[in-house]
Amino acid sequence: MVIIFSANVGFATDNLTDNTTNSLSETDILSQNETGVAEKPALSNNTYKSSSSNAGLENIAALWVWSTSYNSINPVALKKAGYTDIFVFTKHSNEGISQLNQFIKKFKGSGIRVHSWVSCFVNVNGKWIAAHDTTRQQSVRVFIHNIITTCPGVNGIHLDYVRYGGTAHKYGVTFSTNTINKFVSSVKNLVNSKNPNLLLSAAVMPECSVNEYYYGQSYAGLSPYLNFMTPMIYKGNYHKNTAWIGSTTKWIVEHSNTVIVTGLQAYRSDSKPTPLSPAELEGDAKIALSNGSKGFAMFRYGLLVSSFTPKKLFIPTPAAGSPARGAVNVPVDKIITTKFTEPIFPGNMLIELKNSAGKVIPITISISGNVLTMSPVNPLVRATTYKIIFHQGCLVDSELNPVAYYTRSFTTDNTPPKPVKGSPARNAVNVPINKIITTTFNEPIKPGTMNIQLKTNTGTNIPTTNTINGNTLTITPNNPLKRATKYTIILYAGSITDLAGNPITKYSRPFTTDNTPPKPVKGSPARNAVNVPINKIITTTFNEPIKPGTMNIQLKTNTGTNIPTTNTINGNTLTITPNNPLKRATKYTIILYAGSITDLAGNPITKYSRPFTTDNTPPKPVKGSPARNAVNVPINKIITTTFNEPIKPGTMNIQLKTNTGTNIPTTNTINGNTLTITPNNPLKKATKYTIILYAGSITDLAGNPITKYSRPFTTAAV
Repeated sequence: MVIIFSANVGFATDNLTDNTTNSLSETDILSQNETGVAEKPALSNNTYKSSSSNAGLENIAALWVWSTSYNSINPVALKKAGYTDIFVFTKHSNEGISQLNQFIKKFKGSGIRVHSWVSCFVNVNGKWIAAHDTTRQQSVRVFIHNIITTCPGVNGIHLDYVRYGGTAHKYGVTFSTNTINKFVSSVKNLVNSKNPNLLLSAAVMPECSVNEYYYGQSYAGLSPYLNFMTPMIYKGNYHKNTAWIGSTTKWIVEHSNTVIVTGLQAYRSDSKPTPLSPAELEGDAKIALSNGSKGFAMFRYGLLVSSFTPKKLFIPTPAAGSPARGAVNVPVDKIITTKFTEPIFPGNMLIELKNSAGKVIPITISISGNVLTMSPVNPLVRATTYKIIFHQGCLVDSELNPVAYYTRSFTTDNTPPKPVKGSPARNAVNVPINKIITTTFNEPIKPGTMNIQLKTNTGTNIPTTNTINGNTLTITPNNPLKRATKYTIILYAGSITDLAGNPITKYSRPFTTDNTPPKPVKGSPARNAVNVPINKIITTTFNEPIKPGTMNIQLKTNTGTNIPTTNTINGNTLTITPNNPLKRATKYTIILYAGSITDLAGNPITKYSRPFTTDNTPPKPVKGSPARNAVNVPINKIITTTFNEPIKPGTMNIQLKTNTGTNIPTTNTINGNTLTITPNNPLKKATKYTIILYAGSITDLAGNPITKYSRPFTTAAV
């Protein structure tokens, strides 16, 4: 039976004042969506499993501390006694933040986490403010933001008075619990956005099934947003005994989904602030721990006997294990580790590893800090369940607190390895005949019987060399495979095993070697190209690497004359080099006869031909100096004519004449695509001249002759 206290009964309120009883009445703020009609307490039968998301929070020993205790508090003494955390009351002011920073500085390097203890819905005058007052909500969030940004050494935010003052039912229980949940969620989002390493916790009322009705505090609803929750299970204020602390802790642990750190009263009650004895405090703490609490928080520093030492209350407890409890498919060479909540030391060292038949497995044991390592002397047996057993007292902590009896079982690997990737892939075609065959498994493998075969579709066994590296089997044929042939790799059952010895089941994968002839994809000169230079090197590029076949390759004129060539192959390119320059204005055809070229698998090409025509276009003048009909040309002018392509001498019947027909002696030279005419003597002034290039006097490199060309100009008069 849980006694319910009204919010205006002093000892049912949170930790606002130092041993005084306040009568608090909540500000009358009603939501427009709420009727204000009280609901009856709803007794929930739902049970919530404890979460492992905050599994690292173990053996917490915390203290609520007034900011006025700065001068008297001793971090060294607290750490020596075993305290891990302090909640420092932080007034909503710059002074409060300054005081918090003093504590942070004082506790730096102590190993004790400092949390800012923030009052939410009670103001500085001790008056309740309804939790759905959005102005107050924003004020609290702004204050928390300021704490995070101006107190860089703070380790956590501890929310107090994050509830209604006993009147949640007045606004509707669902509305009230949603309001509290949403507010704490918003604080969690704020904390995460500024410093996700900060711990968020909250002091909550301990009234179990009716907590939501009076205070709007749902243990399950708040759990996702809190790293730990501290129910204030103050037996003196509730006129209860130590057993009540245990049963209440258990109920809240079962109905929440986060770490529970039980809040305990260090003194008799608010009406009788006499410190409890160390023995009574130890009894209260132990019963909380034995009912699922991960620690305890004492209210408060200043009313707590100094001889109380929390570290004596915590026994080393396994917090994590590898392999985990109930793990399957554990490697047979697994090193077993168990991480404890605190550093451990040898006790009676009665530690065992047994198989499912009860046989003790030889192991070596080592300890490093809070980690125990068990190494089986020999590989474990596959598909076998093993149990780790820590007998009571086998290990102790620094206070000689012994571990309790503990077991954890796991099962070794009993799953055969499976092929997950193959090259060539199943049913692959056009596989190169020199292909190295690989099969990748989902785990590392080792040889079994190595009964592995590569067979043709007629059943012929192909000799191979087989190797294993990690999770990959490589099959290398001793000789090139045949083209256009279907092969199947066969891994017989047990030919390969995983490292635990689990054998594969029979596996096969067919593929077919290359049966596709190489195809020309590019040619130079291109098909039907014209004006091809007579010294052109002819190339044909294929879609895959090639090699010589019969090399029956010809270059022929349109009259059927066979042109001698030199033919070479490099990669996927065939090069045909005529032994002599080709003739101009002539149609040629390259012919690759069937089988003249093959791919590397030996697939022969089909007959292929490609015609082209050599250059039959005469060169054309495109530029002259002096230009046509130029005037005022210097009498010592050197005359040039530039053509559209490289040129060479033809008949060289070239003249420079006056307008009266007098032929002027010149020296004529060709460089690239330029003809230069140099008069042997200076020209006459004010005289018209004409250069004449007679048909055939110049040709292009293919021998195409120019047509007759002339260009007049006039020299300068002075």
